[in-house]
Amino acid sequence: MDDASAPDPDFGPAQPPNALGDQEGSAGSTPQNERALDEAWEKVEAEWEEPEAHRRFIGLATALDALPLAGARYRAAQTDPARAERAKEGLDKILKVALSRMELSRSPERRAPRVGLFLIALALSLGLVGAALWAYLGS
Repeated sequence: MDDASAPDPDFGPAQPPNALGDQEGSAGSTPQNERALDEAWEKVEAEWEEPEAHRRFIGLATALDALPLAGARYRAAQTDPARAERAKEGLDKILKVALSRMELSRSPERRAPRVGLFLIALALSLGLVGAALWAYLGS
């Protein structure tokens, strides 16, 4: 188990930061999710060089809405030179998934009404109608 979950006597139990850098637990930070991620992470560590193990772990973290917890595991693994490259790849994949989920959940961009364009079109229309009436009634 990594030392990220070891209690710090000065600050209490340590938690990995969520996507915003807060020390509070993320949306997916429940005891059941953490246990499931711990078990999956142990499998990843046992099969570190197998891309499929990392894919399954990131898939589970995505399903549990626990990408920040998975990212914390990969950040801790980056400190080991033998695992740093694969850990960076894992972090990159987590970042891609997180960004794509953010993009999907983004509300559509609202377009400002074009009031100025409407007023110009209205003025031109009224001008043309007025000119037509003036020409019709003036003759």
